[in-house]
Amino acid sequence: MIAALRKTILVVAWGALATATAVLADDTPSPAPLRIHELTRQIEIHPDGSSVTATHTEIQILTDALLLQMAQQTLKYDPAFQKLTVTEAYTLKADGTKIAVLPDAILDRQSQESGAALIVTDTREKVIVFPQVEVGDTVVFSTTVETASPLPGYFAYDTVFPRALLIDDTRLTVTAPSSLALAVSAMGISDKKSTHGGTTTYSVAFSVDKPVSDLTEPVSNFDRGPKFSVSTFKTYDQLAQAYAGLVQAKVAVTPAIAAQANTITAGTADPREQARRIYDWVSMHVRYVAIELGVGGFVPHDPESVMSRGYGDCKDHAALFASLLKAKGIDSQLVLINAVNAYTVSDVPTFSAFNHMIVWLPQFGVYADTTSGISSFGSLPQSEYGKPVLHVVTTGAALHRTPLASADDATIHYTTVAKLADDDRLAVSTTATGTGRLAAALRVYAKLIRANGGPKLAGSFLKQIGANQATGDFVLPPAADLADVYSLTSHYETPSKDISSTGMPFRPPLGLDLISPVGEIFLGPIASAKFNKTSDAPCYSGRLVEDYSLQLPADKHVEKLPDDIDRHAGPFRYTSHWSTDGGTLNIHREFSATFDKALCPGATHGDLNDALGAVREALNTRIVLAENP
Repeated sequence: MIAALRKTILVVAWGALATATAVLADDTPSPAPLRIHELTRQIEIHPDGSSVTATHTEIQILTDALLLQMAQQTLKYDPAFQKLTVTEAYTLKADGTKIAVLPDAILDRQSQESGAALIVTDTREKVIVFPQVEVGDTVVFSTTVETASPLPGYFAYDTVFPRALLIDDTRLTVTAPSSLALAVSAMGISDKKSTHGGTTTYSVAFSVDKPVSDLTEPVSNFDRGPKFSVSTFKTYDQLAQAYAGLVQAKVAVTPAIAAQANTITAGTADPREQARRIYDWVSMHVRYVAIELGVGGFVPHDPESVMSRGYGDCKDHAALFASLLKAKGIDSQLVLINAVNAYTVSDVPTFSAFNHMIVWLPQFGVYADTTSGISSFGSLPQSEYGKPVLHVVTTGAALHRTPLASADDATIHYTTVAKLADDDRLAVSTTATGTGRLAAALRVYAKLIRANGGPKLAGSFLKQIGANQATGDFVLPPAADLADVYSLTSHYETPSKDISSTGMPFRPPLGLDLISPVGEIFLGPIASAKFNKTSDAPCYSGRLVEDYSLQLPADKHVEKLPDDIDRHAGPFRYTSHWSTDGGTLNIHREFSATFDKALCPGATHGDLNDALGAVREALNTRIVLAENP
């Protein structure tokens, strides 16, 4: 987590409005529960990269939906780089009466994030408790924030204006000495520039009269705007070099690091195997904990200390991994990436698109994320494919993009053996074997199975396939397995007659397919009903293969085999073949998706979902069993 960079050198949050934005994003109710009458922010940049931000906010509460949240405003700051002062705060009653917030009603405390199990931070927050707030009242407050730049001499700023809020007037001004060269970008919003008395000012204004839900959008507001960005960095190469000056020294080989690297790689001289073993060791022995103490929010801690205590955040993981690699003479680079749903960077150089750190191994052409805990070496978490990345280097090009996942890199093979007894009782066993991202997905299910118990999770899946009376379980490999290929087995049985197998059409009984064989996983958000079907959305290549056999009762045969299918639809291909061998029905199915970009255009979503519908229909094909002559 590159948290401190997002809190200091760049400012992306709307502070007290973050809670309201999150709540209102989920299908904004009518009427709107609040109205922002005014939000002005004036940023004054100094030549050394420090800044002073003065903000004035007026929020009227229109219903009781957010009354409690808005009557208590929480403003976060990082004391290592920031000084926050509340200069004014009062409740403005509907009749125009002002009731001031008393000094002892402005609380300064440790950020409540510190109580979370996986976050350690020294971020603080000032909580303004407004008096006598009722529906119809307006909370008014003004603040100043003095911010020192963690990269002295540089300043970068991004803000995304929320469209899920009802806003009368938002104004932002950024002022700097005219001698300080600023790069500015306005996305989906107009900006104005003026020069006066040796200073240059950029200003933007924004309002929303019809709020729209943000949760219907599958990609980040950062990609879609409206957004305003400003930076003193000329290029992303310069930004990477400035950051490298702070963090590269952390990649260091100490005697303890060298000894551990030798222990991990004992018995192999092959560099790639050494890298894989080191990756596995860091992934399985260093627990992920977000640590945001002082400069720890954006500079890794010493790798030796991370190794000895056994936990750290993404930067700590990356620096330790790189240090252990360095001990074996394997070159690597620290890399910044967005780990969630942002797929672009600002037109001007800022850190805002990056919230996570991974490692690049140029010798093998591999990006590696040891914080994943479920991905094998050479494979990334699904959300990290096709993303812009910033290599933290002192020379050369810094801005790159992670590769797209190919269908061969993400496969799952189901081998299902089903037996239909003479009394129509059923026994089904399925082995699921995954590679790449789908091996990681199976590992996620394995964690759920270990946490909740195999019979319980099997029961949930059995209900989904209509086998309500059946009982089942899973057989799992060792927990600490990050091999390239991952397999688990499931089985279930019906205690009595489950289907009528003679004369009536029925679908061959399904196995416990943890990942749907229809292929929804490749469409990501497109396959979800809650997302906007007209917007660009992430989509992923991959392949599903199924080999299915159903042993029939001795006195039964399949009346007629379904026709083979070989269907192409854009990036999709689906094939199926039915055959019999003695008293066994065999089915071979393959479904593949091959996308040439990380985001699928909104105009294609309907066709893609239609193609999945055709696959779903084919998987529901029925057969009829007849008595043997």
